[in-house]
Amino acid sequence: MRQRVARPPLVPCDDERKGTRRELWVGVVIPAPRPYAVHLHVGSIMKRSLTLLALVATVALPLACTDASATTAPPSVVITLFPAFSASGVCAVASPDPASIRAGEAVAFRNETGVTHTVIADGGNTPWTTIAPGETSGSIEFSIASTRKYYLQACGDAPVNLHTLIVTVN
Repeated sequence: MRQRVARPPLVPCDDERKGTRRELWVGVVIPAPRPYAVHLHVGSIMKRSLTLLALVATVALPLACTDASATTAPPSVVITLFPAFSASGVCAVASPDPASIRAGEAVAFRNETGVTHTVIADGGNTPWTTIAPGETSGSIEFSIASTRKYYLQACGDAPVNLHTLIVTVN
């Protein structure tokens, strides 16, 4: 018959490092688990996530800017800017709004107001074109299907001043 051997009791002792604890067991020092090891793991996951987000932003933002390019092709749609009745008198309304073109087609802007307008892409704040009163801009071709918001610099990018350009696949 086997005889059971009782283990000696564990005796806690404080380590010189704050927040750690070791226990003595028959003269053997057993290191306590490091409480910050879990935080390192979570931190590394967060670091990888932020790195991935930065990579996506680095690729996506330039892509959003580079798919709009000047072209000599005639526009499929001409968006006309008409005077808006506002307190400042510098804003305009766009027609059609929303405007729709296919990827690979172009759009132009016609300014029927009395002031020069700069059309700005919302989000990246990239200027698409500047149009003097009574003039029509050059054609701007869009190669990627997406829904674009734009505004006139004089009016600002408040939600009420945003206009829409829909670029479809076909």
